[in-house]
Amino acid sequence: MTSDVAPTPRCGRLATVALATLVALAVLPLSLLRTPSADAVTTLSGVRLNAVEAKLAVLINAARVSRGIPALVVASGATDVARRWAATQASRRTMSHNPSLTAQLAAAGSGAWRAAAENVGHGRDPLSLFNAYMASPGHRANILDPRYRYLGIGWAELPDHTGYNTQTFVDAYSGTYGPTREPAYGAFLDTRIVAGPMVVADFESGRDARILTAVTGGGLTVSPVTYDTPTTAENAGRFVARQTAAGTGGGAEMRVRDAIDLTGARTISVTIGAVTATGRSLSVNVAVRTAFGGTVNIGSVTVPSGRNVTVTLPLPAGARSWRNEVVVHVSRTALAALDPASYAGRSATVYVRHLAVG
Repeated sequence: MTSDVAPTPRCGRLATVALATLVALAVLPLSLLRTPSADAVTTLSGVRLNAVEAKLAVLINAARVSRGIPALVVASGATDVARRWAATQASRRTMSHNPSLTAQLAAAGSGAWRAAAENVGHGRDPLSLFNAYMASPGHRANILDPRYRYLGIGWAELPDHTGYNTQTFVDAYSGTYGPTREPAYGAFLDTRIVAGPMVVADFESGRDARILTAVTGGGLTVSPVTYDTPTTAENAGRFVARQTAAGTGGGAEMRVRDAIDLTGARTISVTIGAVTATGRSLSVNVAVRTAFGGTVNIGSVTVPSGRNVTVTLPLPAGARSWRNEVVVHVSRTALAALDPASYAGRSATVYVRHLAVG
């Protein structure tokens, strides 16, 4: 185990920011890592922690409480900041500190902050990471600092099951920030193995904390996912994809993040609806993606405007591995086909009603 602790700089507003980094790559038995669960920590605004995040949060609070220091509350805004930076490190395959930490915390519910800190680490399991943090004076000081009341925590795992962790600590938070906007990447410890028909998402409970939307390429917009109420006979998560400017390539998509082992799966089934601005049919692509690995396109679905289509697509061998996202994607080309003459008609509301593998 090695560690590299950064200095603690001072910044404006008479506030402090403490930063620390480390590497810890030890491996412990899975039986030791699966407990305790996210139920053992207090979270705000519907934060859904993966197994690594939950374990780290519990260990951090246990260390604090055992020393008479109040436990931290996992806040959605601070967690959004932590997860995005964990993902940035994973995409770069290198550890570094977030140069915009305090600005991002302020924009994510902590505008009144007076003290903030960040720990970053790279490793393979939560207990090894925690032990390394506690063995390092800089990390340990952040974890045990009584000024902090709120915790943000993120874990972004590579296909080899090593991952990058970011912890954000802050002394102020406003619950008006709302639900988490950055779903957890599933950890290998969360893996659900497909041994038969398995529903990935059916939106029967309304909001799904695994969901996000994203765009690639300029000139495109995508709305956040909204949900039918659980009492609706045919529930859906829906988003609006729109082209508003020129460009090439890219598209708008909804992602369902979950750690699903597709090794034994052979098909993926989807029920998709669409309402287009021009009344034309919409082409929708389905793909699966390994976090910070590859994307495998599964197939496309042509959806008449105002209707639902259910299809079962074969899952190619290249997609039968540990996957973290199922993606419903609307390409720029598909939007342009809705109205070749004008951007005004290049808009579609996409309803995802059911995703299953088997």
